[in-house]
Amino acid sequence: MSKTILLKNNNDVIDTLIKGMVLKDIYPNYRLHNLSDDDNMSNDLYPQVFDKIDKTNLDNKYKIIDGSEMELNKLDEHYYYNKLKHKIGQNLSNSFMFLEKDLVLGNLFDDDEYVPYVKKNMRTINNKKLVNTKFEKRNISKLYKISEDKIKDYHLQYFFLERFAQFRPFNISPMFNNVIEYDYIKPLKLLFEYHSVESFYEKLYMKYKDIKFIEKRIEDIDEIKKEDIDIIITEYVKCRSNTFIITVFNDKNINDTIEKLNKNGIVYYVKNLKLTKKSLFNIMFWSLDKYNFNMRKEYIDKFNLKDNNDVSFIFFDNVTKKVSMTRILSDIDILNCTEYFYEAVELSSMILNKNSLEMLERQNIIGYIDNDFFVKSNLKLQTLRKILYSNMSLLEMDRFMSFGNISLYANCSRTLDYIESILIDIEPRETNRIDKMIENLFINNYSKIYFLNSIVRETKLFEEKYKLTNCKDFVLDPNNYCYFQGLKISTLEFEVSRKQDSVLEEDKVDLYMIGQFIDVKSKEYIKDINMDILKKKYLIKQI
Repeated sequence: MSKTILLKNNNDVIDTLIKGMVLKDIYPNYRLHNLSDDDNMSNDLYPQVFDKIDKTNLDNKYKIIDGSEMELNKLDEHYYYNKLKHKIGQNLSNSFMFLEKDLVLGNLFDDDEYVPYVKKNMRTINNKKLVNTKFEKRNISKLYKISEDKIKDYHLQYFFLERFAQFRPFNISPMFNNVIEYDYIKPLKLLFEYHSVESFYEKLYMKYKDIKFIEKRIEDIDEIKKEDIDIIITEYVKCRSNTFIITVFNDKNINDTIEKLNKNGIVYYVKNLKLTKKSLFNIMFWSLDKYNFNMRKEYIDKFNLKDNNDVSFIFFDNVTKKVSMTRILSDIDILNCTEYFYEAVELSSMILNKNSLEMLERQNIIGYIDNDFFVKSNLKLQTLRKILYSNMSLLEMDRFMSFGNISLYANCSRTLDYIESILIDIEPRETNRIDKMIENLFINNYSKIYFLNSIVRETKLFEEKYKLTNCKDFVLDPNNYCYFQGLKISTLEFEVSRKQDSVLEEDKVDLYMIGQFIDVKSKEYIKDINMDILKKKYLIKQI
């Protein structure tokens, strides 16, 4: 059996290859990797098909967003799908995933010959689907060390299966589509309207609502206070899908680099940071998610980072697209450059949030690299990311925050047993789509994924329990959270406030370990800790 048949998301594979055939029409000389070799088909499929393609001068009927999203009408899809089947040959096109796609397209087009062919093969489709489902459940059970009974069929699309890698959300869309160049304040206005009154965004927007539109880098606009720039740019980047973040050493050539970039697009912001070797290593590590954990370390080690580094993060919008990013960067000595929209979103949130920067300085990344101690924890986190990115927009994810032992896991200290989260409401409350997803995957004991322990919806009780003035601001105000792999998570300070009155042995151990990173004033909470829990839950040798 070929590897292709065992891929966990057959429909995504087929759709990607169809889009690949479109690109082949647009770029006849471009070699589409893996189309004729099914044994290699599952190897980094999205990057292989779309990487390094010059995306300029495309026919208007095709739309490519950061090389990962293309919209085709049904007739085009049907045409290129059959062209794809002809290209790869009869043996592979008769595999299960193609038969399943035949059924979908056959139903759409009601072809007199097409539909009977698919119906004739219906038993084969159902049998192979059953085999495929059993294989996936067995694989998940082995990786997560759980019984197959805990895995529902509809969970299969979410469980992440790569031990030392991250989920890559190629298909995310901008938070708002109507934000133009230099319009830094508009996302604040739209966020304020979305979250209604008395939110963090209302206060921030009111400070700058009368500012005049001006085509300048944000740090050159005198009216915008320095302490607000990072927050504003974090939200602005989410609305500009063609923004790249270029990481360079801040040396004598930095001004020449910026000048060259300005000739080919727009530089919105230059964030200068003094970073220790550890912090810079960690930023690069989380930015290089196209590699597995070990490969990232090998790549970063080649730079021979210094103990202290002056680094610039250049926020660049290739608005004209007249010149490819590869050519623009050809003679610039860079540490890294984001390739996809989601990478820019996640990197900006990481380097523009003070709590995230403090966490990066604490992280001992060696604990994540080729270490079985954290394998299950990484799988769980990637599954959560996959659920959120698959079901929620960037705007909706802004209302979501996780807390609990995920905060210590993000500091590369504790295993991730279960994940607790909070989702704030908007007024009027959204449609049933998100409510249904939350109920099925996070709350209902029969249907939820086993490690998604709970989700807070009754925010008044949450406020009272943890003495919060405003639960909405708790989730929206960047002072209250840090970002980890694109997700909001609570700070260690909040975890102290949660656990300090607890009588649970596990919480006492957590407090003790939090005290390794920040000052836990009430030492009486952490006397006589349970050493068995400490050894089981914590990677002690890394602290």
